[in-house]
Amino acid sequence: MASKSKEAHYRRLNGKYLKDAEELLQKGDYAQASEKLWRACAEVIKAVAAKRGKELGTHSLGEFVTKLHNEHPDWNLLIPSTMQTACM
Repeated sequence: MASKSKEAHYRRLNGKYLKDAEELLQKGDYAQASEKLWRACAEVIKAVAAKRGKELGTHSLGEFVTKLHNEHPDWNLLIPSTMQTACM
């Protein structure tokens, strides 16, 4: 699959997961909605990577986000370490 095609694929999946999450939130199913939101985030990260000609697996998403953060610290992509500790 060409990178533009992969990017479009990941963007479509992102939209689907966001729509699914909205429907689940309306039903009060917060656990499933959070799963869909996680997938939506993962797919948009994969879309950015595909645009750069890279393919990511689930376990390399964090590394790629860290790389993006280092390139663009003004985007505030990473949770501050104090917040990360509180979330764990």
